[in-house]
Amino acid sequence: MKRLYLLRHAKSSWNQLGQEDHERPLNERGRKNALEMGRYMRDNNFAPDLIHSSSSERTRETCFILLSGLGLEISCKFTEELYLATVATILTQIQGAPDQSEALMLITHAPGIADAAVMLGQTGNDEARKLVKQKYPTGALGIFDCEVNSWKDINPQSCRLIDFIRPKYLPGNSE
Repeated sequence: MKRLYLLRHAKSSWNQLGQEDHERPLNERGRKNALEMGRYMRDNNFAPDLIHSSSSERTRETCFILLSGLGLEISCKFTEELYLATVATILTQIQGAPDQSEALMLITHAPGIADAAVMLGQTGNDEARKLVKQKYPTGALGIFDCEVNSWKDINPQSCRLIDFIRPKYLPGNSE
C-alpha cells in the first residue's frame, strides 16, 4: 500500500503590484499555517518520504516551512510541470514517482489539486469527501491510502480518502 498527500500551497501574498504570479511569496498567515500543518502531521505520524512540488515561490516556501514543522529532512523535487498543473499532469507526476517511495506528497495549486483529490477520493471518509468537493482552501491537505504496490498503478479506484485537514481547524490557528 502507498500513502499519498495532496497539499495546496499555503496562503500567498498579493502585496506587490506587478509581481509575476510564479514569484508570489506566502503571507504571514500562510507561513503560520504551513508550520502548523507540519506540526500536525508530525504529531499524527503523517510523514511523506518524498515531496514533488510546483516550482513557484509560494509552493517552495510552503514545502520548506512544512518540513520545519515536521522536523524532518525530506527530498523535495521542484518542477515547473506542477505549476498550475491540471489533474492529468498531477496524475502523471504521481504515476511517475519512484516505487521506493511509500509516502509521496505533492504540493501544487488549485484548481488542479482539488480536481485530483475529488477524482482520487471517490471512496473513503464520507465527511472528508464532502469537504473536498465543497472547497480545497489554501494550505489544505488530503491524505489518501492507495491499494497499489507501484505508483504507476494509481487510479481513482485504487485510492481512498482517509482525511482532509484544513488549516483553520488546526490547533493554534484561528483564521
